[in-house]
Amino acid sequence: GDLRGIIEKLPYLKDLGISGIYLLPVFLSDTNHKYNTFDYTRIDPDFGTEEELIELVQTAHSMGIRVMLDAVFNHSGTEFFAWKDIWEKGEASEYFDWFVIHRKPFERKYASLRDGRFDGFAFLDFMPKLDTGNPKVQEYFGNICSHWVETWGIDGIRFDVGNEVSHRFLQYMNRRLKALNPELFLLGEIWMDSAEWLRGDEYDSVMNYPFFESLQNFWVDEAATSRDFMYAMNRVYSLYPEQVNKVLFNHLDTHDTMRALTRCGNKDAFYQQLAILMTMPGSACIYYGTEIALEGGNDPDCRRPMPWSKIEEGKCDKALQEMRALIALRKAYPEARTGKTIWRHSETNPRLVCYGRRIDEDYVITIYVNADTRPVSVLSDNVLFSRGLKAGFLAPGKGLCLMEVRY
Repeated sequence: GDLRGIIEKLPYLKDLGISGIYLLPVFLSDTNHKYNTFDYTRIDPDFGTEEELIELVQTAHSMGIRVMLDAVFNHSGTEFFAWKDIWEKGEASEYFDWFVIHRKPFERKYASLRDGRFDGFAFLDFMPKLDTGNPKVQEYFGNICSHWVETWGIDGIRFDVGNEVSHRFLQYMNRRLKALNPELFLLGEIWMDSAEWLRGDEYDSVMNYPFFESLQNFWVDEAATSRDFMYAMNRVYSLYPEQVNKVLFNHLDTHDTMRALTRCGNKDAFYQQLAILMTMPGSACIYYGTEIALEGGNDPDCRRPMPWSKIEEGKCDKALQEMRALIALRKAYPEARTGKTIWRHSETNPRLVCYGRRIDEDYVITIYVNADTRPVSVLSDNVLFSRGLKAGFLAPGKGLCLMEVRY
């Protein structure tokens, strides 16, 4: 629930196999989601202090865990100093051109923005849109982020509403922040094809919603075949260059979506999708609570608190064991993280998803997922199974079998 709580649970995350954590906004705000920032220089007292954030980063680093912060620069909250000055002085404010305001004289009223007075996130008047093409705005937030990198030692920044922030702003941030830390990870929240932001001078990666949608669609459409799934995934990985595919931010759920288990409807499909997540190129990301199969509908229900008492009582041990096994497999086998994907299809079992992950020509792991309602056989005359690593079985509605294979 706060920074101190995360510090105390770092051993839990380390034991799970986590190598990085991404924090939603931690800065001063008056909402539960904190996406209407009042002060980008102050940690919200709901979460702790600047000293505790620094302690979190340092302690995480000592355990081999990196830390990424959420940057909400598309818009601010109404108590942000520049917006308050505009509210007081109108167009006489020196910050008037920091925001996207369409009417003069400035109208001091809060109501739906569909009348075009000024721009706000999702037409919401309490989140006025910043003009990130303004060099003064770029310099201000460049100073903010430089402080995060130099003083706090963070490892990454996730840009909220990443497709509505100006390209010039992102190019400026990339140049300035990479000069401080060339390894800094810059991630954009974009829900669609993002190629124009991934040319090397803006984001390093984006949240891979096309991946998420391809998985979801295959399980929703029971008439879809393994070939349909292959075409969908091939499309996902044809959008960007190979070096981008290796770091795409893959996920099954986020703070903006229904939780994966609730969306899947059952644990079989849930673990099948987790298996695919853990055996595809990119950065596999799990939302907090996914490791214990936490349920939750759309926002705000997807933000349920962690049931630590249940975890401490051992009631989540089986789910944690499953997640540790999947993460351990991904870490143990580089083929699961990188290399080529080789697809196979069964004409008699069209809902059997089968693909190999290969780095060289004679060594792969093969993943089988049975999304059908009946048992299927995975034996093949032209494949020699050298040894099996099982995590489930290919019964109706289940099916996860990871195997080392030599041709």
